[in-house]
Amino acid sequence: DSRNEALCGYYCFGEYDFPQASLDLLGRGLRDDGYLELCAPARIPITIPAFSLAWILELADHLLCSGRMEPVRRALPRVRAMLAAYRANWKDNLLLSPRGSQYWQFYEWADGLDGQLGGRGLETDRWDAPLNAFYVLALDAAAWLFRLAGENRLADECASDAQKVRQAIPGRFWDDQEQAFCTYAGPQSPPHFAQLTQALILCAGACP
Repeated sequence: DSRNEALCGYYCFGEYDFPQASLDLLGRGLRDDGYLELCAPARIPITIPAFSLAWILELADHLLCSGRMEPVRRALPRVRAMLAAYRANWKDNLLLSPRGSQYWQFYEWADGLDGQLGGRGLETDRWDAPLNAFYVLALDAAAWLFRLAGENRLADECASDAQKVRQAIPGRFWDDQEQAFCTYAGPQSPPHFAQLTQALILCAGACP
């Protein structure tokens, strides 16, 4: 939500201070698992993994529109910690959706994308195509930010990881019969297809 609101505000009002303060506040809500609190300042029993990835995209948006590098420099240690936590949750070069009732796997207010498919809280391994597409976009954004900050090694690592995930997406999610990418993959994952899934994979450059 905040990403869309900020983007509209940049173009409508040319105002960057309030989004900058808000992004900093959200970043201060970094949890030990690498995800951000759902709102800030707060302690909330659930969080939305995809929204944490969107925060990294917001940092890139803010720099692109404002030209302000200093807020990015302050945020990059948090970005580094987040990406390290996600990297530890890889399987087959894809980011597993985190398990447990504290994670709301929400992507859109639509059937099968609102986090209710299969019930709240994963108990087995599952890969979510929307989450991995967001992950690729966030890694690409992080690579750009690290490069501009002179952190070339970290930039190279992010770019390499983005490419690995991008290349793994078709093999895991493509359904030849449906000629579309399924939203979820893994044990006990019911078949699900959505426009948002296709759009995010296209945006991530993961469709051959």
